Amino acid sequence: MNGSQIVKRVVPLLIALVLIIGIAVSCTILNKDKAIPGIDNPDAIYFEVNEKDRSFSMTRNEIYNLLKSPYGLGRLLDKIDEDLLKAENYYDEVTIDEINTAIEEEIFPDGREGLTDEQIEKEEKTFEEKMYLNTGLRTPAAIQSHFRLALARKKYAMDKLAEYI
Repeated sequence: MNGSQIVKRVVPLLIALVLIIGIAVSCTILNKDKAIPGIDNPDAIYFEVNEKDRSFSMTRNEIYNLLKSPYGLGRLLDKIDEDLLKAENYYDEVTIDEINTAIEEEIFPDGREGLTDEQIEKEEKTFEEKMYLNTGLRTPAAIQSHFRLALARKKYAMDKLAEYI
């Protein structure tokens, strides 16, 4: 190869490299205008406990950071379990009737008998609020998916225990 052939091959590569770097830098600069979710007043005290001569307090940011990791890890483990249980067909074996029965037992551990319509409605509302506060699940479909995973885990565990015994 002579010098002109090398230049003919290297120049297009250099131009492409400069274009890629230019696009990446411009996208980074232009992206800074978008709002990033955050906490209002992160240094404000979230709670404070005083007992005799001792006191303890935590800021909003400290609480947020403590909650972030376990929630993300829990969701990741749920997704992994769901994928593994789907591969073993346990997830799909759970029927909608089993899910509804499990939800019903969770809402009314002693059954619906003897409850008025108002009490039933109150218990269902309390259950929905509890699911939202404890797990972040808001929709009936998300709640059903949560119970499907729990029932699939239970079936899997029962089968593995039966195999072991």
